[in-house]
Amino acid sequence: MLFARGIDNDIWRTFVPVTGPLSPQEDRVWKKLNGGPFLSQPSALIWSNSTRLSVAAVSDPDHTVKALLYSHIERDSATHVPWTSLSGPATSALAMCTVNGTRLDLWTASGRNFAHNLWQGNLTADIFWSPDVQPRWQLTRDFGMDISGRPAIACRRDTYYHDLVVRGLDGAVRHSTFKDGTGWTAVSNRGGNLRGEPVVVAAGDDRFDFFGVGAGKDAAMFHFTWTKPGGYTAMEKLGGSFQSVPSVVVTGPAENPRIDVVALGTDDMLWHGALVGSKWWAHWERLDVFGNSAPLLTKIEVPPPWSPMVAAFVLGMDGQVNHTLWNVSSEFSWRGLTWTSIGGNLTAEYYRS
Repeated sequence: MLFARGIDNDIWRTFVPVTGPLSPQEDRVWKKLNGGPFLSQPSALIWSNSTRLSVAAVSDPDHTVKALLYSHIERDSATHVPWTSLSGPATSALAMCTVNGTRLDLWTASGRNFAHNLWQGNLTADIFWSPDVQPRWQLTRDFGMDISGRPAIACRRDTYYHDLVVRGLDGAVRHSTFKDGTGWTAVSNRGGNLRGEPVVVAAGDDRFDFFGVGAGKDAAMFHFTWTKPGGYTAMEKLGGSFQSVPSVVVTGPAENPRIDVVALGTDDMLWHGALVGSKWWAHWERLDVFGNSAPLLTKIEVPPPWSPMVAAFVLGMDGQVNHTLWNVSSEFSWRGLTWTSIGGNLTAEYYRS
């Protein structure tokens, strides 16, 4: 299921099959979800042992958060409860993560802090949104500066290890971890002069990786890793020339993860790079598809005889979505992918203030 904001500022949904060919008619139909208007692109996450799918976005004009919960996610039985208002206010698009299969966490900027809400549930029943009636969300980590854009969040382990990475107005990125039972670690300034939103991915229980794009004329990709035994690596420059934030996906075992990175280049084409373990592929490769937005990558687990896949999406100039699938392998290159339009009449705008 793919969700996006239309040019009418409502949220739209479509289905994209991954184990068979696209149907020219049925599989390119977009359905309006009638909760708008919205200020932000939606965030969506499957959780609760793959039995629920939650979608959330910031509404217009009051900056409250609205959420949609699907209790069934199969194509023929996909149903959802009406949009629920979760209060706010939110001043950025939403970041989501899930903990231990039964808890969904939402994060948004709120001045100098980040605001947090969660859905606590079990395998058979939903318990509560917390807070569910208070006029404001829980204010969490104060980073001691004005926040720019959406936070990046990675949830590690089965308990509560939340890695929150933010970009300040000075372009530097800062990190703090919430540990179950001990609270927040000290804020660590990792430096840099970046633009756009930070991106982090959990590459195992004891590792996360950061990616971001340089500000000004230096539009290269930058990266650092944190591991439990080694702490932070230095902020490294990976080269390239980009105009969008990257999308990142992790495949492979935790002891030797593969991390694939795709972003929109300054030539309006998508570019791809890969990090295997600690080795970065030396050259960015052009994926030969035009883009008018940041890309979206997501890993897809499918039953045998198919192998795991990565689905990639990007908007074209006409507001339609271009889509491809990469079969996970040990090869560095993604060259030779076939891109297909799956329709839509969508906006490339990520967040309206």
